[in-house]
Amino acid sequence: MLFYRSCLPLSRRPLNLAARTIRDHRQATGSRWRRLDPAQQALIVLVHE
Repeated sequence: MLFYRSCLPLSRRPLNLAARTIRDHRQATGSRWRRLDPAQQALIVLVHE
């Protein structure tokens, strides 16, 4: 399988919004821990969309 790196123009605003949404969801559901913090998880979500 081949992988290619790419760059996307992404401002901090959508990243912060997604991270805040993930953080709120984790608090609401009582999630104990994750390997990635909300900002890293948000970045993955936005890149793969």
